Order: sequence, then structure tokens, then C-alpha cells
Amino acid sequence: MWINKNFKIKYRQQFSSLVWRLLISKEGLLLIEERDPGRRTAQYHAIDLGSGGEGAFRGDLGSSLQSERAGAFAGSSPGQHAGLPADYRIVKPAAAATSARKYGEDMLTEGFTAPDEFWSGVEAVIGRRIYFHGYRSAGMPFHKGIFVWDIDRREYAWKNEELAWMFLNDDGIYAFKKKFETNDYFLLDYSTGEIIKELGSEPEEINKIAENEAEKDDFSDYTYPEVFVSSSYGANGYLEKLFPPNAVKEAAEVFQKNSVLFLNIHFGSERTGFQNELLAVDLKKEKVLKRFILNTGTKNLIAESCFAWKNLLFLVIDKKLIEIREIKQI
Repeated sequence: MWINKNFKIKYRQQFSSLVWRLLISKEGLLLIEERDPGRRTAQYHAIDLGSGGEGAFRGDLGSSLQSERAGAFAGSSPGQHAGLPADYRIVKPAAAATSARKYGEDMLTEGFTAPDEFWSGVEAVIGRRIYFHGYRSAGMPFHKGIFVWDIDRREYAWKNEELAWMFLNDDGIYAFKKKFETNDYFLLDYSTGEIIKELGSEPEEINKIAENEAEKDDFSDYTYPEVFVSSSYGANGYLEKLFPPNAVKEAAEVFQKNSVLFLNIHFGSERTGFQNELLAVDLKKEKVLKRFILNTGTKNLIAESCFAWKNLLFLVIDKKLIEIREIKQI
């Protein structure tokens, strides 16, 4: 009976394309980046991890100014980048995304994307606004443009196609404009995008401010897997017994939350394909509480398919399905 009470599903969603990246804001807004590299499309979906439902997005912008660099599954940029068009539009999610099983309140908002549906990325999630960027040119992974999507209004609050994002603090957004050999730096109002101050072209002082802000980043709500063989759990005899004979031991990962130990194992071969399982373990009782199959029949080892945020377990299954489960103390 206890097993049924733990790891309860809070949210489950199937997507038609790859789950490329997850970002969680300070207020608990989950941003899902969905990409199809073959069709060169991308969509973004926002979920409130707190109360859920459309009503969760009706508040004001709020006062949080924390750049969410703590995003999990920080997927790679799209590759050879083209310029981001100036105008964006809102679209409905693909059919697979709207037909998801729902547990409790439906927490998925509409998907939104750029007209070319691919060349975009996320700089930060602040309150109820998502700060996107474009790219300078094809083949160059340098960001250009700031495009601010307002979730409540379902439209872009402001855009600046010429400046590139650096970081933000209580003063505003620090941005720059690329010149031939130097950069011009600016301080922007994060709410309106207006230039508050021109900061010249000397980077030294701005770099110091950026370093100070980076030191403030708080990742304490996150629990990420670590390499099993180099962890303190590597010498545990019981865990060794859980490895299948054909397990890739050097690829195994482990993390612990609320006294539950999670062991992430790959087994198989390149010829037959790999299977990826996550075991939830009670070390004191030496008991496997639950098994989660994350990936099956893959040619390569799939990394970054699980992590914990606060008391929630995030799973990306077969790269297209997201499950969020509650982790209770044992």
C-alpha cells in the first residue's frame, strides 16, 4: 500500500517532438522546450507547478528578478542558427500534446513559437514573462535580440532586435550591441525594454557585476544525478547487486531525495540497443520501491533523463514523455 502512495503522478504529458529543455522559475513555472530537428520546428509550453490550471497565470508580473540559469536538461542550442524574425505568433500545441492524460488540474498552457518555428532560445523566466533570444547569423551560436512573451496577455510585451542579453539584477537587464571589435553596453528596464542607461564600451566593470550575480544563483532546490562509481554510494554492496550483468557501470548515476535513493542504470549494447531504468531504493530496508523505464532500444546512452526539484521527481521518458511525480519522505 505504501508504494502506491509514494511517487504519485502530479503531471504527465506526451509530446509529438523531442523534449529539448526544461526550465523552472523561482516561482515554480515550468517551461518546456519542444523541438523537432528534422522538421526544424520548436514550441514552448508553460506549466504552473504550484496550483496549476489557467487561473495560475492571472497574477501580476511580480518582483522576482532571478535569471533561471538553473534550468534542468539544459539542451544544446539548435545548431546552425539563422536570424530570428521580428514577429512572433501563438499556435496550438500539436495533437499529441493536447491529448495527454491529466492528473488533477490540467496545468498545460498553449504552445507558442516563432514564425520559422525553430531559431529561438530562452534566456530567463521572470514572474509571468519569458525572455527569448534569436541568433546573430547562420553557423554562429551568438545570441541577438530580446523578445519578451507575457503569459497573462498572451502576446509579446516588448522586443529589441538589435541588443543581446547578458544578465540581469535588481537594476535591470544588462545587454550589449556587437560592433566590429568592441561592444556597446546598455542597461534596460526589464518590464518595458526601455534603455535606462548607456554603459559605454568598457567591459571590466560589467564583467565584475556579472560575476557577482552568478555567485547569487541558488541551486539548492535541485538534486541532480552524480556518477555512481565516484560517489559515496559506489562501495555499497547492495546497490552493486541491482546491476544487470550487461549494465554499463561507468554510465550509472545516483542521487538521493527524502531518504529515497535513485539509481539510474543503462544496460545492453550498441548492437542490441540500450535500456535505461531508474530504480527507487530504500537503502535501510535494502528494497527496490519502484522501477521506472526511461528509454528503450536506444543506440546511444541517454543522459539527463531524470532529476529532482524540491519534492518532485522529473522524468523524461523516451525523449517525448514527461512525468512529474511526488517524492515522499520514507
